[in-house]
Amino acid sequence: MAHTPERFLARDGRPLVLRPIAPDDAPRLADLCARLSPETLRLRFFSATRPRCDEARLRYLATVDFAARAAYVVCLEGDEAVRAVGRYETVVPHVAELALLVEDGFQRQGIGGRLLQRLICNAQTNGIAVFWAVVRPENRGMFRLLQSTGYPLRTGLAGPGEVEVFLDLGAATGA
Repeated sequence: MAHTPERFLARDGRPLVLRPIAPDDAPRLADLCARLSPETLRLRFFSATRPRCDEARLRYLATVDFAARAAYVVCLEGDEAVRAVGRYETVVPHVAELALLVEDGFQRQGIGGRLLQRLICNAQTNGIAVFWAVVRPENRGMFRLLQSTGYPLRTGLAGPGEVEVFLDLGAATGA
């Protein structure tokens, strides 16, 4: 299941495909970032400035082993443009940093939840027990999404305007 494309409908009825990221998605990741609003950039990258990713960085982001590093993308069915991406990367044994990014016109459509569930399944298969993320305190959508998993969630201050979030994937209470 972890590497099988999944077709589903967005809440508004658009047909979508969630699939594993592939190395040839690198330029599509750059295109995704170019389409983001300043607010989405600020909530995800903590700055309204578009992150600059050179070709080597994009290639790194699009090439994963699906064990210590995993990523999945969501596209409209029949269209190769990446509309959302979710990833994790192991930072210490059994703990991985989590990141989700959904294009503005596709937010609040159930896409982040699908990505997160796929990442959780893949992470648990690979012995990752905790997802860790740094989130802006006003990013209510991300907090709601993480809480909706049913897994225990711990938070703490990471710095000015930053909240550290720990999602315990080892708990048996996950939805």
